[in-house]
Amino acid sequence: FWVFQGYEEFKALADCLGADQPLYGMRSCHEIVPVEDCNQKTIEEIVNRYLWEILALAGDQPIILGGNCQGALVALLIAQRLKQVRRSPALLILMEWSFSLGIYPDPVLLLYGEESDTANIYAGEALPGINWRTDFPKHFVRAIPGKHGTFFSEVNVRSLAAAITHFIRELGGLRAG
Repeated sequence: FWVFQGYEEFKALADCLGADQPLYGMRSCHEIVPVEDCNQKTIEEIVNRYLWEILALAGDQPIILGGNCQGALVALLIAQRLKQVRRSPALLILMEWSFSLGIYPDPVLLLYGEESDTANIYAGEALPGINWRTDFPKHFVRAIPGKHGTFFSEVNVRSLAAAITHFIRELGGLRAG
């Protein structure tokens, strides 16, 4: 399951993952809800809606959940809800993460672009208010080619798909959702 910014991203990743790897796409608020209306209440409504859809689709299968940019924020909030109902994702993937929402104790793959502004967050010391090392004690961090807004381009999406499938294999061959 992945929270995207738009359909083009979903199609690009689905094509690279292939027909034998299911991918369910959800939409972040990006360019749907005006910035001034994208508040905690709006995000909570989206998270609650996606939570029940994920639970219905996943059944008893392991859940792999990810998102990019604002979608990463939504994905983390969904993961926290899944944990509350005892269905923690086997892996949470946060791409271009640059927030701090407290500690999430389960496995997290943090992806960032080699050319992104977020690279500084992962390459150097913790920034005030953003400490991924503390927030995600079971973290894996990987750089992928590209910069913010280019990860789903034909040139970069293969590297993104490869990073995702690599970590799924690391977790014992789970199929991602």
